[in-house]
Amino acid sequence: MTKSNPLSDQFDPIYRMAFESMNQGFCLLEKVNTPTDTPPDFRYLLTNQAFSQHAGLDHVVGKTLRQVVPQVEEPILVHYEEVAERGVAVHFETYVSTLDRWIDTHAFRIEARHPTQIAVLFTDITARKQTEEALRQDEQRQAFLLQLSDELRPLADPVAIQAAGSQMTMTYFGADRSYYCEIDGDEVHIRQDAYRPDLLSVATRYSLCGMPLFKAFCQAGRPLEVVDTYTTELLDEELRQLCIQLNILACIIVPVIKQGQLVGNFCISQSSPRVWTRLEVDLAQAIAERTWAAVKQARAETALRESETHFRLTIEAAQVATWDWNLVTNEVVWNEEHFRLFGMEPRPNPIHPDLFMDHVHPDERDRVSQLLQAAIASRGVFDTEFCARLDDGSERWMSGYGRVVDEGEGRATRMSGVMFDVNKRKRAEDALRQADRRKDEFLALLAHELRNPLATLSNTLQLLELTGGQQPKLTLPMALTLMKREVTHLVRLVDDLLDVSRISQGKVSLSIERLDLVRLVDEAVEAARMQFIMANQNLNVSLPSGPIYLAGDAARLRQVVINLLHNAFKFTPAGGQVWLNLDLVADEAVLRVRDTGIGIPSHELGRIFDMFAQVDTSLGRSQGGLGLGLTLVHELVSLHGGWVKAHSAGLNQGSEFVVGLRLLEEPKPVIHSAGIYDLSPLGGHRLMVIDDNKAAAETLSLLLELEGYTVTTVFSGQEGILVAESFRPTVTLCDISMLGLDGYETCRLIRQQPWGQSMILIALTGYGQVDDKRRTKEAGFDHHLVKPVDIRDLSSLLDGLPVAG
Repeated sequence: MTKSNPLSDQFDPIYRMAFESMNQGFCLLEKVNTPTDTPPDFRYLLTNQAFSQHAGLDHVVGKTLRQVVPQVEEPILVHYEEVAERGVAVHFETYVSTLDRWIDTHAFRIEARHPTQIAVLFTDITARKQTEEALRQDEQRQAFLLQLSDELRPLADPVAIQAAGSQMTMTYFGADRSYYCEIDGDEVHIRQDAYRPDLLSVATRYSLCGMPLFKAFCQAGRPLEVVDTYTTELLDEELRQLCIQLNILACIIVPVIKQGQLVGNFCISQSSPRVWTRLEVDLAQAIAERTWAAVKQARAETALRESETHFRLTIEAAQVATWDWNLVTNEVVWNEEHFRLFGMEPRPNPIHPDLFMDHVHPDERDRVSQLLQAAIASRGVFDTEFCARLDDGSERWMSGYGRVVDEGEGRATRMSGVMFDVNKRKRAEDALRQADRRKDEFLALLAHELRNPLATLSNTLQLLELTGGQQPKLTLPMALTLMKREVTHLVRLVDDLLDVSRISQGKVSLSIERLDLVRLVDEAVEAARMQFIMANQNLNVSLPSGPIYLAGDAARLRQVVINLLHNAFKFTPAGGQVWLNLDLVADEAVLRVRDTGIGIPSHELGRIFDMFAQVDTSLGRSQGGLGLGLTLVHELVSLHGGWVKAHSAGLNQGSEFVVGLRLLEEPKPVIHSAGIYDLSPLGGHRLMVIDDNKAAAETLSLLLELEGYTVTTVFSGQEGILVAESFRPTVTLCDISMLGLDGYETCRLIRQQPWGQSMILIALTGYGQVDDKRRTKEAGFDHHLVKPVDIRDLSSLLDGLPVAG
C-alpha cells in the first residue's frame, strides 16, 4: 500500500475515498528537467492504492520513472513528453517487458498552470491479452486444420497424403522436419518426409525391437515431448544416438492407436532444443488423426476403385450415369458420366444431393422430389423421365432409375441407381406428335381453303347451266369474273404449297442476275394495286428516285414483295392504310411494309414466319389462305442472304415487316447487243398448241384466237410434228407431260427439221423449278411457262417475240 501523500491529503475526504477506491491505477507525474542531450524523465508525485496492483511497484512517490524502472520502454516516455509539452491526451496499449505485463494507458495534462504535470490512468490488461492471444492461436489452429483437410481431401495416393500433410505441418510449426511413420508390429516404415533443404531424408525402414522404452511410450498412446535429445530420459539410447546422427535434437512424437493397436507415429522435429507448448502438442495430435484418416480413406477408395474397374468401364461404354446416395450422411457419389450428362466437369465426390435437384428443370423438381421420397419411404423403385437443365442453360431429357439397397434400424440408409440421356427419343416423340398435329391441322385447313373456291366455281357453273347466263343477278361477265377470281386463288394456294415443299426439301435454286430493286418493287406494287383499290384501302408507296442494284432472282424477290403486300391487304380492314417504303441503309436495301391492320399478339411474333402460322382472328380467317405467305418471304429472303423481321405493338395496332438485302458492291451498266430479229405485228404469228389434254388445248387455243392469233390445235406429239411441216407455225406451245412422245422429244424432233430450226418453241408444264427450266432449254425450247397460263401474260410474251426475217 502506498504511504500517505501530502497531495492526496489535500483532497476532500469524499474525493480521496473515491480516488483510493477506484479500480484503475493512477499516478501524477511531473516532468524532470534534464540536460538537452539526456532522455526525458518524470517524477512520481502521487499514486493511488490500485497503482501497485496494476504496476507491481511500491513506494515510488518522489522517485523518477527511470529510477523505478531503469529499462523503461522509450515509446512510453515519448507519449508522456508529448502530453506535457503539447497538452494532447494520449491513449495506448503497450507491453512492458520489465514488468512482463500489458498495460492500457490514458495520459493527460491536469491544468494549464502546471504544464509539466500529467495524470496517468492505467489498467493491467495482461489477462485480456493472453485470452486474445489464445483465441488467435486457436483460430489459426482451426484454420490450419481446415486447410489441411482441403489439401488432403482430393488426394488418392496414401504416400502423397503423408507428404502433403508433413510439408504443411513443417511449414506451419516452423520446424526442420516432419514425417508420418506406418507401423506394422515392430516394423516402422517412413515412406516420405518433409525436411529442410540442408538436411537428409529420414525415409527408411527400421525395427522397434531395440527400442523397448520408446515402444512402450508409443503403445501407451501418449505424445512424447522431447525438449532436448541430449538430456531427455524418454528415448532409448539406441534411438537417442540415431536422432543425434540425424540432427533431431527436439521433437513431438504422436502415436496413432486404432482398435488397441499401434498403427503409426506422426513426428515433428527441430535441429535445436525447443520447448513445445500445449497448443502445439494438441495440434500435432489433431494432424496425426486427420492424416491417418485420409490415408485410410484413400486406401479404401483405391481398393474399391480396383474392384469396380471392370464394372465402371462397362457402364461408361454404355454412357450410363450411376449414383449412390448415403441417406444417413446425405451425401451422393456420381460417376464421371453423371457429371457429363449434366454438362459439368467431373468433380471430387461425395457431393450434396441438392446438386442433382439443381439440374432438374424447375417445373419438374416437385414431382421428381416426391417420387424419390416415395421410393425411399416405401422401399420401392424410383423410375421416371424428367427434363434436365444443363450448366450451359440447355435442356435435355433424362431417364432416372433407382432403389433402396441398404436399411438399418427400420429405415432406408442407402439408395443406388442409374441415369441416361433419352433426349433424342423424347424429342423425336415430341416431333412426331407435333408433326401429326400439324398434319391434321393442315389437312383440315387445306380442305377448307380448297372447298371454298371449288364451291363457288361449282355453284356458278350450275347457275350458268340453269340460266344460260341470262340471270340479271349473275350475268355471264359477272360469272366469268367470279370464276376467274376463284381460279386465281386456287393457283396461288397450289403455288405456295409447291414452293414451300421445294424450299423445305432444299430443291430451290435461285437464278441470280443483276437487277434494279426499285423497278422490281414498282412493278410488284402496280400488279397488286387494284386489290387495294377494290378493298377501299389506301396504299402509300415511297421509292428512291434512282435505281438500287443487287444480285438476286427477280421472280423470287417479286414474290417476296407481292406476298408482303398481300399479307397487309389481307389483314387490314376497309379504309385502312398500308405503307411501302424502300430505302438505302448503309450497304443494304431495306424494304418496309406497314399497315393499320389487326396487328400481331406479342406471344405470336416469334412464330409468325413458321409454316401454316396465322394470327387467329375473324378478319384473318375470313380472308383465307394456308399461312404460307410469310414462310415463303422468310425462306426466299434467307436464300438471298438477307433478313426479315416482324414488329407489332399488339392486336389492332397494325404490323410492320422489314426486309434487308445486300447491295452489289460495284454495279456496272449492262450492255445489250443488237438482235438479229425484228419485231413483227401481232397478226404475223401463226400459233400451234400441242397438248394431250384436249380440254386444256382447246380452251387455250380459243383464248389465243380471241386475242387475234391464227391457231391450230393438235393432241399429241406425233400429230404436232406432221401438222407443223405443212402449217409451218412461227410459235409452238407444247405440253411436256404427254403420253407417247413427250414434250422434250417432240421439241428435239422439230429442231431436227430444217423448217423447225427457226421456230419459237414454248414449253407448257406444271413444273417450274430451275432444273425443270434447264431440261426444257436443253431440249431446245426458247421459253418455259408454268400452268395454268394467264392469257395476259402469254399475250405479253407473244407480243414481244421476234419473227425471223
